[in-house]
Amino acid sequence: MGIAPQDTSIVREFLGTRLIMTEAPSYVGLSEAIKAGTISAHSAIIASYVLCGFTSIESLSIAVGAAVALVPEKQD
Repeated sequence: MGIAPQDTSIVREFLGTRLIMTEAPSYVGLSEAIKAGTISAHSAIIASYVLCGFTSIESLSIAVGAAVALVPEKQD
């Protein structure tokens, strides 16, 4: 993705939080890392794009529910 090697662990944490929870805690953590200077500017920009692009478990369940509503005979 272009993340600096020293920033991979912190970005990995943000992505894991994004996948399991929502983007809000990830963006809060990213903003705190930027303020503290623990992430480079380049990695912060890439992380912000990645966080808004990845899906979460919640959005997958919404998509499956919408598909079932559209074609209920294929539910089983």
